[in-house]
Amino acid sequence: MAMQLTLKKIRLVLILTLLLENPVIEAQVAFSSEHDLVTRPALSRSQGHPEDRGTKLVSEIVSRTVTDYLSACHLVLVTSKPSAFPASLLRRDLGTGWVTVQAESAMSGAPSSQVALLQGLWGAADASCRAIVVDLTNDNDRSVFRFLEAAGLSERPKTRVLMLGPENRAAASLLHPVLKNSVYAVYFSTVESNANSSWIEVIRRCLYCREGEAGVVPLGPWHSREATPTEEELFPDEFRNFYGHKFRVVTLRYFPFIEYTRESDAPGTKVSPRDCLDLRILSTLASRNNFTFEIREPHDGEWGVPRADTGNWSGSVGALQHDLADFSMNLTPTRDRIRVIRFSRVYVSDPYVLVSAKPGILPPIFAIVRPFTADVWSSVVACTLIAGVVLWALMWAWKRVFGGRGFKLSDALMYPCSLLLEDPPTEPPDATSARVLLAWWLMACVVIGTAYRSSLVAFLTVEGKTPPINSFDDLVKRPGWRWGMKPSTGSFFAYFNSSKDPTTQLVNKGMEVDDLEGQMKKVMAGGYSFVSTKLYSRSVIASQYTDSRGYTPFYTGTREYHHPPGNSWGVRRGGPFRDYLSAKKLQLMEAGLINYWLDDVIRTNVRETRAKETQQRISAQDQSEGRVVLGLHHLQGAFYLLFLGHSVALCTLLLEALTQRLPFARTSSRGGRKTPAPWIA
Repeated sequence: MAMQLTLKKIRLVLILTLLLENPVIEAQVAFSSEHDLVTRPALSRSQGHPEDRGTKLVSEIVSRTVTDYLSACHLVLVTSKPSAFPASLLRRDLGTGWVTVQAESAMSGAPSSQVALLQGLWGAADASCRAIVVDLTNDNDRSVFRFLEAAGLSERPKTRVLMLGPENRAAASLLHPVLKNSVYAVYFSTVESNANSSWIEVIRRCLYCREGEAGVVPLGPWHSREATPTEEELFPDEFRNFYGHKFRVVTLRYFPFIEYTRESDAPGTKVSPRDCLDLRILSTLASRNNFTFEIREPHDGEWGVPRADTGNWSGSVGALQHDLADFSMNLTPTRDRIRVIRFSRVYVSDPYVLVSAKPGILPPIFAIVRPFTADVWSSVVACTLIAGVVLWALMWAWKRVFGGRGFKLSDALMYPCSLLLEDPPTEPPDATSARVLLAWWLMACVVIGTAYRSSLVAFLTVEGKTPPINSFDDLVKRPGWRWGMKPSTGSFFAYFNSSKDPTTQLVNKGMEVDDLEGQMKKVMAGGYSFVSTKLYSRSVIASQYTDSRGYTPFYTGTREYHHPPGNSWGVRRGGPFRDYLSAKKLQLMEAGLINYWLDDVIRTNVRETRAKETQQRISAQDQSEGRVVLGLHHLQGAFYLLFLGHSVALCTLLLEALTQRLPFARTSSRGGRKTPAPWIA
């Protein structure tokens, strides 16, 4: 018992110490049992003031709203000055953690205190939801909005905001820039018609209801005797209808994900998208949820890399970082990019592969030695020499001991060779030990010879080819081999410059940078590999470097290097539509439309590219002057005429045969008997 009292005193002393050290901080105290004291830090001191009738009614409606719909949320209460409202609200059993903040005191404190305050403001990271109640009944609203801006409310779009204040400031408060990304924001104001009657006017913020822009929607008056507004009325789904909202999209050309036509040569020009995967996704969502979009290139034409130590980024990432665009299509998430922008769900993976010339046919002159590898041939030669030396030693010992016939060293070395070539000498050695050795060697020769002959037949039947290039290890191990990639300031650059793998670092050191046409020419020349993404190389090779019979001179390596986590869309910080994009892309993935569209885009592009090239080739031949090589399309008239002549001759032959077999056919009568004419077959 004494020990429990001591622990209780220690806890109370710690709480008092915390209160004395920082006058802005207050502790939330909740008793779960008689001897169990739980403390949680909060961020303001709420002093009780007398409540008038309007404040009491607002408190009641807001408290019921919090209890009914936000009971599982971490709650933050913000006031500009000491107010009676938070005290009346917190007297209710919320069932969750809460934090109160007096904005003027919080923003006027030391910078270190402000940092500590903001770090603990939004509760634990695993909180299921968060809500904030803002008291604007005092005249100093500026300090409250300054605090909300410093607290990063604009980067938490799903935080539910409940505001209360005068009726005449409802629209200005709900449309304040600090709430530009807030999906759910409701304003409660007191309206008094006379001395004995008052009610609460409830107004909701909407993201896109004013022709695609943010606006306010009155929900009507509520009295204390009435039921609180429903959750659908207070917090509706804002993404069912965007009311024609125009999204600002930034991207760069990267087929099959992005393909477009530039409207001008100016930096950051507007582009007209063509058929591609991301356009199909975006157009489908736009038609279903009623929004439009405008696509532009980044001003510097880059995907996005950090600029020295300034903290700013270039390209598409920089446009999102500085709120110059809403989202970017086809942007690869990286650890550094996630620090400045956000990403929606990954919807496809496009790994890195190696594109090389197809393995060539090995010279047939060396086919006789290809059945065995170099290690096997070395082992056979070594074993043959060892067997000859051992045979010579055995015969020398036999001659010294028993006086028999010995072998010269040259004869002993050639004896195992003759057995291996299936041409043994006629006289076997006299020594028994030598005969045993040669018997085992003969068995080995049978196995080796059988394996060699069967493999030789296979190698002579199927022509051998040079080993293909499948991985980065093959690149660095191949003597004199070169490799390169297209100019890149995106995930390519980040992947090769941040990799810790020694082989990847070695590949990065020897990387040659050139455009697509230059890379393909080097690959065709041989001794060169092109590092590219799988889907891009697949579409380029199929459309530009594959003939009508499906033959292509290029080979794509089997090893895939995934740059985690995959391809996604970048979203500006606080973009409220990020979860909407992620959810819709997940639905398209589960329906199988992403993979279907991807394959269809590539097939369609291949058909269009080949048809265009064929038409251009025919047009060039028709417009060219001088001699041309005659083709089938030039001589088709002659072949038609030839087929017509054959048809006429065949019809004539059939007509002759039918005519001669008729009853009035020509005959000759000799001896009173009719005989057919001699020319009738």
